[in-house]
Amino acid sequence: MGNLNDGAIIEQFTRFDFNTGALQSNVGQDYIAALRQLDITQNCNKYKWIGLPKHLSSWLIELMLYARGSLCGFIYGGELKILPFTSTGSLNEVGLFTKVKPMSYNGSLNGGDTPYNVDDIDVYDGRGTTKNPACILFDNLPYINQSYKCMPRFVLNNKFVEWQADLLGRIKINIANSTKRILIKCPNEAQKRQLEKDIKVAYNTDNPFIIYTDGAPIETDGTFLDLKDDLHAQDLIETWQSLNNIRCMLSGIDNNGAFEKKERMITAEKTGNNQQTESVNDCGLSLRKWFIDCLKDAYPDNEVVQGLSVELVSDNLYNIDIKAMEDKEDETNNK
Repeated sequence: MGNLNDGAIIEQFTRFDFNTGALQSNVGQDYIAALRQLDITQNCNKYKWIGLPKHLSSWLIELMLYARGSLCGFIYGGELKILPFTSTGSLNEVGLFTKVKPMSYNGSLNGGDTPYNVDDIDVYDGRGTTKNPACILFDNLPYINQSYKCMPRFVLNNKFVEWQADLLGRIKINIANSTKRILIKCPNEAQKRQLEKDIKVAYNTDNPFIIYTDGAPIETDGTFLDLKDDLHAQDLIETWQSLNNIRCMLSGIDNNGAFEKKERMITAEKTGNNQQTESVNDCGLSLRKWFIDCLKDAYPDNEVVQGLSVELVSDNLYNIDIKAMEDKEDETNNK
């Protein structure tokens, strides 16, 4: 079996290869890598898996889910494995997979270099009739299509990441153009080169003045043109922030809503935004818990599996207290 490469899959949709750094042609292409990393970091740190064996970690599982949308979990050689897969069977009566084949990143399942040979694994459907089954882990609700496959998070957010990077590039261009650069029209190429040299020398000096003599190139019949472009950086930045909020809303990350407001938001507006965010997070948490429940039913004698649990990273006492304090502050200000 060939090596698995999530970077190649991501490149198929985004033309951004995690291994080579190849970037899509974009006005803001210099910012795509940073914004992509931000999207990965935010989405891969929302859930905390508890009780995982040492060869697995929360960020590993979440990163694979970010790139692929769904994984399969099963026991191999007494160890819990959570890996990407291909569907090798048909769909059951409710449209879920019946058989899958796990896909290892290095072609091995035992931690070494020995290739593994795993037959197609029956998928656990809750009836408990399959021996050593695979349980399916979805990142979000499966995308509605004939194969019932889950759309990876990076695909869902990709256009917003590209659009945000594009806007950053346009903000830079707008700021540069708003400085009202002076254009000088020269009669020939020789005078152009000499004028460029003279002006660079003049502007690079610390002197607060420029002196030129009669007959110098700057006194030629060059035409001075004033290129004016108003500064719209603030409007563009607000548009960028709105796009960022929509991306965060899709990902279940706290945000200020699709329309970035300059004034303070009232409690009702914050509650509405929080509900949209929480619905995405609750969906992801429910699917992860469902995966763990299936594993526990399928492997009742495995201690590692029986000790698994998952929770929202933000769902802790400190953040709850901070949120309560903010809500109380809003209620006070709205009186």
